[in-house]
Amino acid sequence: MLSERLRKGVEDIFGEIVRHPFLVELQNGSLDREKFLFYLRQDHYYLQEYSRTLLITGVCSGNQEVEEMFARHATDAIKTEKMMHEDYFRRFGRRLEDFALSPPWSEAYVNFLVYFRERRDFRDLLIAVAPCYVIYRDVGRVLYKGMRESEYSEWIEKYGHSEQFEKSVEELEGVIDSTSGIDEERAMKIYRKASMFEYKFWDTSYRMETYPFGINGLI
Repeated sequence: MLSERLRKGVEDIFGEIVRHPFLVELQNGSLDREKFLFYLRQDHYYLQEYSRTLLITGVCSGNQEVEEMFARHATDAIKTEKMMHEDYFRRFGRRLEDFALSPPWSEAYVNFLVYFRERRDFRDLLIAVAPCYVIYRDVGRVLYKGMRESEYSEWIEKYGHSEQFEKSVEELEGVIDSTSGIDEERAMKIYRKASMFEYKFWDTSYRMETYPFGINGLI
């Protein structure tokens, strides 16, 4: 199946992701709250654009069932995940506005999605959005197995122990495997680049990287 070959094609990137200190410390509960909230701030921004991309992907499919599937997934991203973000900020006594918006790599990831949105090629869009599903599922599974109960357990369980999320990923992979005409070489390039952005999302959050020269946020 193409979805399996694409996932195997980023095993090197996935290995670096699960070994990254951000996720190692998230799993054992020792991650600095500021780094976690910095990550959530970027993810909050990213999900706004990602959900729009899911909706456009569905429309470009030309298939009502696929369009409805992506609409459900987009709604879940906005309602469930953003609500969890906001709950963590309240719990830790902070605000979204306390953290810099969109460091270079998260903005680059969004621009990557926007590029494919503007081209409106369903096959490219399908592959571009897939790693966010698949990598979060697989990261969640790894973290959940060795999880220590902590203030981050809810986040880990959302991705590593959720039948609803597992079903969403399976649905997405099913669409990939049933879509004809996908250029596998091109798909692998898109899939690997999106997976690299997933790695950099956690990496820059751990280092709390922002633009130099006092540049902060989107123009």
